[in-house]
Amino acid sequence: MLTRLDIRSFKAFGEPASEISITPFMLIVGQNGAGKTSVLQAIELFGLLTRGNLQQALDQRSWDYADLVHLKSTTASMRFVAHVELDGQPLEWMLELGKRRYPGIAAETVTRDGEVLMRRKGRTMERLNETSGEMVDQVKQTLPSSWLSALEPEDNDRFPALGGLVRWARGVRPYVVLDPLVLREPSKTHPNRLGIHGEGLAALLRDLPPKRRAAAVERAQAHYAPLREVKATRSTGSGVTRLDVVERVADCSGGRPDWYPLPRTRPAPG
Repeated sequence: MLTRLDIRSFKAFGEPASEISITPFMLIVGQNGAGKTSVLQAIELFGLLTRGNLQQALDQRSWDYADLVHLKSTTASMRFVAHVELDGQPLEWMLELGKRRYPGIAAETVTRDGEVLMRRKGRTMERLNETSGEMVDQVKQTLPSSWLSALEPEDNDRFPALGGLVRWARGVRPYVVLDPLVLREPSKTHPNRLGIHGEGLAALLRDLPPKRRAAAVERAQAHYAPLREVKATRSTGSGVTRLDVVERVADCSGGRPDWYPLPRTRPAPG
């Protein structure tokens, strides 16, 4: 799990680096511009750069690279350190992104109690083979993503700690910008996860096993009393899945709401 995050020169965070302690359940509150979203986006970068490259991450979020650096930063480069505990091992994963005019990863290291497991400076990269105890895979190349993204499942025996970091990072899925209009849209694809704005909700619900789908609806009902039923129906002609929600209307004549089924379906509420 993530235990601490250090951020320097990224959006709301300037210099020196800010150290943010992370707990298993954490609530972030603060005034506008305090950096709440910046914290979530910094964590998200570790996942984005193991699933794709930097340009893809920028395109998915509609980010302009030059706008990400803190306006008063003197270094003009962004630095992130994730302190992660995996199987009782404390790991530090540092990512440094280049200056405004040079989008890319300038440096990357992974250490465990001071021992270097992976390092990258500019185009030079190497990793520690934990079986032999030697630094291997010494290469020089330009890579627009984390070097961990190149780790294959068959490499887990030689690089078990790095493999654990990859699995942790690829599980990072923040949903900062869920859009009610997108959530209501029919699905043309069959994702195993929601898109960043809520794309594919209808198909995702349709493909859930019945027990898991019922559990999801039950959890939603605990927060939205009028909810009665959620239907995800696929059209046999177009292959599009439509999401319908059955709600109930309230009769408050007795002093408290009594819910009655609506005789029709409505688009899913936001």
